Amino acid sequence: MKRLFYVLFLSLSVQVLNAQLLPQEQLRNDSLLTLLNQGKTDSIQARAAFHLSKMWINIDSTKGIAYLQRGKKLSHNNAYLNAIYRYQAIPSYKDEAEVTAILSIFSRYDTPDSWDYAYRLSINRVRWLINQPRTDEAIRMLQKDVIPLAKKLNNASYHAEIALEMGRSFFNQGMYSKAAPYLEKAVETYETIRPKDQTLLHNHIHTLGSLANVYNLLEIDGKADSVIRRAKELLLIQPNLPQELRIASYEAMHLVLTKQYKAAERLIDKTLAKAKEVPRRYLLNLHFQRYKALAGMGDYSKALRSLKRSHPIDSITKDLNTFKAVDLSELLPAYASAYEQVNDYKQATQYWKQYFKHRDAVQKDKIAEEISRLEVRLRTQEKDAAIHHLKAEQSEIALRLKNQLILNGLFAAATILLLTLAGFILYIYKNKQRANADRIQQMETKSKLQVAKALLEGEERERQRIGRDLHDSLGGALAGIRIQLSESQRRHPQPTLDHAILNLEDSITEVRRIARNMVPESLLQCGLDEALSDLCVSFSTTDTTIEYQSSGLSTKIPKSTQINLYRIVQELLVNAQRHARATNIIVQCIQNEKTILLTVEDNGQGFDVASILFTPGLGLKNIQSRIDYMRGKHTIESELGQGTTINIEVHVS
Repeated sequence: MKRLFYVLFLSLSVQVLNAQLLPQEQLRNDSLLTLLNQGKTDSIQARAAFHLSKMWINIDSTKGIAYLQRGKKLSHNNAYLNAIYRYQAIPSYKDEAEVTAILSIFSRYDTPDSWDYAYRLSINRVRWLINQPRTDEAIRMLQKDVIPLAKKLNNASYHAEIALEMGRSFFNQGMYSKAAPYLEKAVETYETIRPKDQTLLHNHIHTLGSLANVYNLLEIDGKADSVIRRAKELLLIQPNLPQELRIASYEAMHLVLTKQYKAAERLIDKTLAKAKEVPRRYLLNLHFQRYKALAGMGDYSKALRSLKRSHPIDSITKDLNTFKAVDLSELLPAYASAYEQVNDYKQATQYWKQYFKHRDAVQKDKIAEEISRLEVRLRTQEKDAAIHHLKAEQSEIALRLKNQLILNGLFAAATILLLTLAGFILYIYKNKQRANADRIQQMETKSKLQVAKALLEGEERERQRIGRDLHDSLGGALAGIRIQLSESQRRHPQPTLDHAILNLEDSITEVRRIARNMVPESLLQCGLDEALSDLCVSFSTTDTTIEYQSSGLSTKIPKSTQINLYRIVQELLVNAQRHARATNIIVQCIQNEKTILLTVEDNGQGFDVASILFTPGLGLKNIQSRIDYMRGKHTIESELGQGTTINIEVHVS
């Protein structure tokens, strides 16, 4: 009974027994609660609520649903946030229309966040299709939606999930030899991921169990044993009773297949002792392996008693919902063989008859389908015979036209040859044209980037020169004048000199501020993170609050990239204060491995994005030039009266 109860172990393994937050998850929970309660915008609060809902839904469903509803309330009319709510609230991935509608909304936003949500929605739909089974549809969706999104996201765990689902699709069709390479690829990918969180460890162990099951079914000696050992090593890191039961069942199956019956019995007894509170329907496979171990040791009476206790055939046939994973086509022959081994041939005959009856019922639909296929073939043969008869009647006429057809054929062949040659020549010509056009475009792009690089570097050098001149020359001169005036005032006090000294000190402060903006010392000495923080502080006024948030920024970011990001934020802050009249501005700069995500969001008066893109100002052109130079990309979200959000993504080496 090789595939029996696999579905029950799969369902049990995804349940969380005695679930609670791990320490690192508790920290994330606290951070999200802070954002939910203190976030500057409803959008930030809504996203925090959705993340909290996802974290809690499998631990405390009441709390998870409450967070989900709060996120919906904070989403207002935001289409993207409402799509996230619909995704997390979807009752069943059976609803193809709802899945398609949500995916169409995510497809409008070309950002890693929208790709991630679209991937998770698509992979869950694929899992549902595989379980039906509707394998062809599942594979089409993997190829059309899931794999392209995984390539964009470049997340190793997603590639492992795809390999696992491909393996499951073949497993459900009984194609174990084709399932094995995909499951091996999934395991290999999980092994490369460091470090692993709770979910990754769970998925890794689950995939190892699936691979061990396939090796058992293929009866590949040695491989199942090594996979099971690896799964048990990971279970020491993250104990999980459902996973332990599942792995133990596959280890018991392996021991039975290798005729280590006593070891299998000891393992099963030890495992069942730990699972006294687990419902019996989740332990059926272990009990069945116990029956096989006892039968293998020759204790047929005890084996039969064990089978009758764990798999009461009368209860199973009457209550198929409770025992829905039991395969009668495998259980009935097991009962028949068990009675044969204790020489009760009457009962054995009864169960063989039940098996043949059940097998015939199962095969009924297959036989009907085969008969239908044969009828189609018969009708096709009859049509072919009629066509053959007509052809025979027309053969005499065809013979008369043969000579003419030969001549026509030769003429047509010559014409086709000439056309083919002409088409081939045209094809080569067009290909060369396209290749030349591509080379010209590449040269133009390279030239533009070189020009942009030269302009930006020249501009930065000029800024530094002017800043040094202001600080060293004009700043020094003004400071000297202030000293002289102060000395003169000390010797010969005059009220007008006090006023002049104050004005001169204001001028010196302004010159130093301009010089500091031209040459940001904190950027050159301390790096991008501290420089952006200082910049936000310097732009903050009594009328404008600027909040700076950062995460993971490396000190090894190339200087040219740091300077360009600094200048971009500087330009955006000027625009937000001067043109948008914003009172609240949020600057976020996050680095994830080799990707930097910069977001500047304000509550200003907003603008029509289309008109600005059509006739951009000098500031926006300068920003665009810097982004192009860094080979980055950006999006602008703004409406009149609704504020502005600018997202910039840059990859660093």
